Amino acid sequence: MNKVLIIDDDSNIMTTLEIYFEENNFKVFSAETAEKGLACAKSQLPDLILLDLKLPDKNGLEVLQEIIESGIKTQVLMITAYASIETAVSAVKMGAFDYLPKPFVPGQLDLVLEKIKRFSQMENEIASLKGLFSEGGFITRNSRLLKILKTAGQASDSDATILIGGESGTGKSLLA
Repeated sequence: MNKVLIIDDDSNIMTTLEIYFEENNFKVFSAETAEKGLACAKSQLPDLILLDLKLPDKNGLEVLQEIIESGIKTQVLMITAYASIETAVSAVKMGAFDYLPKPFVPGQLDLVLEKIKRFSQMENEIASLKGLFSEGGFITRNSRLLKILKTAGQASDSDATILIGGESGTGKSLLA
């Protein structure tokens, strides 16, 4: 995670967040309206978006919905000075990673960023495992077996009859 977009109309909060993220080696983008924020999200593809609930031109939940519908692969952290349990639940149900009330408690943002980092790592591991399972059910990193699987995949495009030989229990039927 190295790019963050802050969408907030409060210049004090935005400046504080910009300093925090820059000190933590993030490339920071910021926007004070929903329209500018959505344009930046689509062009910069940030890893994290901090999105204020109340913006001058649109409600933050509407912006969240547009981000999700646009297919941008990012985590969204809703932030607001007008916190309510109902809004927090709605935001998370819609797809926000978390919801933080303003002003932030010291260390609170650090904890949320650590959760996001761990979540992203788990998503990557799951995607990697899905890739392994898509190789016909074989779970391997063995270069020789991967070469065999590649050859078998190429042979499967042919109408020729293929003989697969080997000892009992070596996965011939799984390969077939």
